[in-house]
Amino acid sequence: MKKKNIKLPLIYSGGLPRSYFLPPWRSIIIGTIFICMGIAVTFGMVNYNLPFWSVLQRILISFEDLGSFLMSILMLFFKLLFFIGGYFYIRFAKGIERARLDDKGFYFRAIPAGSRLDKISLDVGKLTFMPYKEIEDVTVKKSFFSGHQLVLKTKGENQTLTALGVLGESEKREIVDIIHERIQSGKEHLRI
Repeated sequence: MKKKNIKLPLIYSGGLPRSYFLPPWRSIIIGTIFICMGIAVTFGMVNYNLPFWSVLQRILISFEDLGSFLMSILMLFFKLLFFIGGYFYIRFAKGIERARLDDKGFYFRAIPAGSRLDKISLDVGKLTFMPYKEIEDVTVKKSFFSGHQLVLKTKGENQTLTALGVLGESEKREIVDIIHERIQSGKEHLRI
């Protein structure tokens, strides 16, 4: 007797809190890119025909004059940021949280406004909190260029959750289902 493959709709049947993480392979790729950038900045513009002391100064800290000294300290800071950032992305590949749902509300990673350095370090800060009572709707918007994106509709605005674009389609549907369930239970609670 042959078993039939029946596709059931995705309905979340687990308990809360529930966390969603950056896929490990993406984190490892990001960390590898950061380390490669650190290596390129460190060793890319060095003239190896110079004496050893000159090469070492160009890699680490230059003592030629005040301008070179200050610039080399700044560059050393950026080199260390690339290496340390890459190490932490690889080291904690399975633990970079992008979203969380619990009984209080929805926590998500928002891309910060500001400089590029702020955007590069988006996984360092805290998750943004949105209580269920402030959420009017959440949907998955399909786009050719950006793929499936979660759109969070609150009382004042629509917010596209770009940082959650790395989650799988089933995880996004699960987030939508849980939030809709919580919104409905909150509305029923207010009617009683």
